[in-house]
Amino acid sequence: MISGPSTSKTVRAELSSSSQNAVDGFLKALKAYTRQLNALLDLHATEVAVLERLYYKGKNQHGASLHWKRVCEARRFGKCLQDAQLDSLVQDLRTSFYGEEAVSSKRLKGSWTHYPSAPYLSRAVKRADVCLQLLKKVCSSVY
Repeated sequence: MISGPSTSKTVRAELSSSSQNAVDGFLKALKAYTRQLNALLDLHATEVAVLERLYYKGKNQHGASLHWKRVCEARRFGKCLQDAQLDSLVQDLRTSFYGEEAVSSKRLKGSWTHYPSAPYLSRAVKRADVCLQLLKKVCSSVY
């Protein structure tokens, strides 16, 4: 969860029409990315579970070998990515545009009603940037 809820939200009617169009486009893209991200995170969770089982079965036998160090590194990066909780970051970001009552997925299908505060959006972007840096590091170390 992003540290602290956005306390000051702007009502949609207070934004200019060009800003409203930009937010509409952003939320539409975010919805599509959310679906893709959830599918990828489900696949990642399965792979981490397999890797965890592989680690458990071979940690005593292969502890000093070079390939085992790579397995340990992949396991560590997998856990870090799970701990980043990207799915909750995206879900919190989406619900921040629908007000306090947006706890149901049915509510997220309607029109957005609020615009979150700048500090809240800044924290969300910083957290997403940290996750992106982690992913880049994982990709550079694996490939």
